[in-house]
Parts: sequence; structure tokens; C-alpha cells
Amino acid sequence: MLASEVTGLFCPGLNIHRTAYGGANYENYSEDSLLCGKIGAALVRGIRNKMGYAIGKNLGLQAQETNKWGAALFADEQTIRQLYLEPFRIAVEEGGMTAVMTSATRVGTVWSGAHKGLLTDVLRGEWGFCGCVMTDQAMFGGGSHMDIASGLCAGSDLWFNTNSVLWRLSAEQLQMPAVVNALQRASVNITYTVVRSSAMNGLTENSDIERIIPTWQGILIALDIILLAACVTVFAYVIFNRLITRKSKYENTTVMTE
Repeated sequence: MLASEVTGLFCPGLNIHRTAYGGANYENYSEDSLLCGKIGAALVRGIRNKMGYAIGKNLGLQAQETNKWGAALFADEQTIRQLYLEPFRIAVEEGGMTAVMTSATRVGTVWSGAHKGLLTDVLRGEWGFCGCVMTDQAMFGGGSHMDIASGLCAGSDLWFNTNSVLWRLSAEQLQMPAVVNALQRASVNITYTVVRSSAMNGLTENSDIERIIPTWQGILIALDIILLAACVTVFAYVIFNRLITRKSKYENTTVMTE
């Protein structure tokens, strides 16, 4: 991780081996929630020890890989908490995990990335999670259900997306106070995660921040100064020329009068 200059890792996989047909079983540890959580927490601590941040995945009933986008999975709250959420709770409370990836699936009928009860009430409110919540890949498989505005307001911070044209807030949404507040909160959460990582190597509390003016900016500043000097010169010339002209007219008028 350090040799490759990578700061965040998409791990640990904290879903359980609920079925042998789970396409992402190779990313996860066990069919047992406690064992999965303990191993995941140990990995999180190890990554944090090297100033990286682990992105635990995929929060929210993801038990399949094929056709997972928008799949609706149903379970009662006791089952969800004791089986599916327990590994994440352990990784957060015991491992200090500061980043989480939500699932592409739905908890019931609500996409996990827009589930306020999951991301705000449980993850942050009950477990004390501090950090960034990002989505699963939002490009593949038709992730149109990963709505930005509802996701932001529910507690998601970052959209996993490699196409800058997609997943943008509309002008109308940017005028909504709830969305603007959610954007500010998301910025804080992302920054919280990054500044506690090796991405900030070289900076300490005793570091001095020095502003460096790049060459192109220096050239623009010099051109501005030259342009300003030219404008002042022209303005002064015009004023001086008018004064001289007016004085000459006055003198000529006086001579003619005499």
C-alpha cells in the first residue's frame, strides 16, 4: 500500500457467507458474523497502523454479486442486526474503521445508500462511526436507483463513479437547503478520513505552510502589473494633455483680448 502510494483500500469484506452461490464470497471471511467482524477489525487496525484507511464493504444486505444492482432483500430487524450488520459494528467499534462502502442492493425497498436509519441512526448514531460513506460502483449494471440527493440527505458522502458526466446534482437540487447542508457534511466526512491517512505524509503540527506561486500565475501577475501601468500612463497622459490644451487656449484668448 505504501510502496504503491495508495491510501485507501477496498477492504475488508464484511458480508457473511450466507449462501455458497454468493459471487463475492472470496472477498469475505466467514459465514459467522462474530468471526467475520473480529478478523475485519484486526485488518482495519493493521491498515490504520500504517496510516491507511480501510473501506469496509458492502453495508446493507449484499448477499449476491450477479444482478445485485437494485435487488430488494427483506429481513426482520433482529436478523439484520445480529447477522448482517454485526461484522460492520465490530469493525467500527473495535477496529476504528473510518470508511464504509454501501451496497448496490436495497434494504427492503430502500437503496442502502439512501437509508437514513442504516447510515445515520445506526452507523453514526449507535456505533459512533466518524468518517466517509461511499457507494458501490455507480456505473455498472444500471445504478440509476443510486439517487444523489436522497443519498446525501440520508448519510452517503461519496459516489464511486469513474465518469464525470454522470451523477451530478441539478441546479434545482443545489438550491435546496437540505442538499446544501448534506454536501457540507459530506465534505467534512471525506476530509476527516483523508487527513488521518498517509495522504498527509510530510505534514505535522509543526509544519509551515508556504504559498508557492506557479510560473503561469507569476506571468499573469506580471502582465496585470504591466497593463495597469500602461492604463495609468495613458490616463495620466490624457489628463496632462487636456490641461496643456486648456492652458494654451486660455493664454491665446487672453492675448487676443489684450
